[in-house]
Amino acid sequence: MTFYEFRQINTGGRYVYDSERGITKHVVIEAASAEEANHRAREIGLDFDDEDNCCGQRWVPAEDFDGSGGYDEPIVEDGCTPARELVPDAGDDELRGAHVFVHYADGRVQPHAVSLHHLA
Repeated sequence: MTFYEFRQINTGGRYVYDSERGITKHVVIEAASAEEANHRAREIGLDFDDEDNCCGQRWVPAEDFDGSGGYDEPIVEDGCTPARELVPDAGDDELRGAHVFVHYADGRVQPHAVSLHHLA
């Protein structure tokens, strides 16, 4: 199994955040292929058709994102940072919870990088 990152662009100046569905700035999905990851992404609510004139697509399908074919562990920030090590971006004040949700193949959804605003 491989992990695929879906990094959200704040199209229209806002992020979509839904802790119940596991949607935030970074969504990582464990799957056997990019095609399966894209299918699961759509099932949880990632909309690859959501775009606007200024910022473009909010979500990019896995096979188009970076061409790497995924990662051996949950990685974010375009292949640079393990999800468990990400420090929440202080500029993303609207995200009052996890900045990463990892969706494992067995159905578990694990949050990472919880905003300090959420804890206050």
